[in-house]
Amino acid sequence: MKTFPILIPSVSKDDKACMKTFGRYFNAVELDLPYSGVKPDLHLRRELVAFHSLVKDSGMGIYSVHLRGLDLSNHDKKDASSSVALCNQLGTIISPKLVVVHPGRGHINDLLSNLEFLLERTDPGIQIAFENLSGSRPILRSSETLREFVELLDEFPERVGVCIDTSHINEDPYTESLIAHIDAASSRLIHLHLSDWAGTGKKHLPIGSGVIDWRQVKEHLSATGYQGKAAIEIRSEGNRKDDMIRSACRYYGCSANDLNHRNEITRMAGTLKTVERDEIIATATEMYAMPASMAKLIAFPSSAHVEEGEHYKYFVVPSKSFSPNHPDPYLSLSGDNTNLGWAEFLFGFHEVSGKIHIVLIDKKQRIAVEALMFNIYDKKQEYNWTRMEDAIKASLEALKRYPQADHTECTFGQPEVIEKSDPQAW
Repeated sequence: MKTFPILIPSVSKDDKACMKTFGRYFNAVELDLPYSGVKPDLHLRRELVAFHSLVKDSGMGIYSVHLRGLDLSNHDKKDASSSVALCNQLGTIISPKLVVVHPGRGHINDLLSNLEFLLERTDPGIQIAFENLSGSRPILRSSETLREFVELLDEFPERVGVCIDTSHINEDPYTESLIAHIDAASSRLIHLHLSDWAGTGKKHLPIGSGVIDWRQVKEHLSATGYQGKAAIEIRSEGNRKDDMIRSACRYYGCSANDLNHRNEITRMAGTLKTVERDEIIATATEMYAMPASMAKLIAFPSSAHVEEGEHYKYFVVPSKSFSPNHPDPYLSLSGDNTNLGWAEFLFGFHEVSGKIHIVLIDKKQRIAVEALMFNIYDKKQEYNWTRMEDAIKASLEALKRYPQADHTECTFGQPEVIEKSDPQAW
């Protein structure tokens, strides 16, 4: 079974305008907090409180903090003392699960001494992750130095580990060396910073725009069983928000809509159970008095996730069991009639005009070849199953005229126009 890390965006305090958008696609963020070399003050505290409130209002949490620029190999313990004060302030205000620090470019003995100093004075519930660095001879500069460092961590608690930054590899061939770093980190791999590298110069590019073979990296990470968090750390020119969403889509191999859906599943982790196709059909039939003939026309998935609460919600995940020649019921089935759920979306229950669209899509060409509109209500504005069946049968018949169309969707209102050049939407 393939496993994937849970992706989160790396954001700064200046990314306030992006939070609501990120809240649609992610359940947490990493705060990139450049280290200034001074102890925290009241001004920083106010900024952190305001930013934490904004993140929470967007439906997310701050999972980790990246103290970028902190050098824990400083002999005079200046940075170690400041990091203790900063970690304690972070713990009080935002309670991160993990803090990423830099091992620096000093001596390994000073690093280990400062690590002991840090662990003795900070919350034992916060994990400390040392990041591999590029440039002029950092302590963690190769897979071999990383392996030696991990061996030294045997003397330290498990909350100390390694963060692999995919843009900080100093050896060639690049992808193979990156995989060697993952192996060297072994069981101490507790975090990831994901981005691409141009091959020369530019680092922290959007995933898929550089030299890294992501297929190999993903397969290797899956083989290790890593299922922790991975921060998408993009510093490219242009729209960082879109670059991070696009990078997550490329990593997962999904559309932006699928990424949003995956986020909803992740939010409910721990409250879900898996149900099979027969139970999904039985629930839809009972809840909406769906005729058996109608159920045969719809491509229900082989399984789905269900959350038990005040109302049942079936979140239907994309499945290879979908037939291309059936309407694809891709949303959620909800027992709460006040919310728009899968059945309402598919059958148009909340469309006042009583009209639905069935869209025939050619995914390879990235075009909608035809949008068919049907009236599925009678004169009393009551839903009519017979009209719905006739609409689906008519759309399936129309599909025969378009052999290139490989996807059929039901929607209500006007179908959304998707630009062919927009890879996120596909």
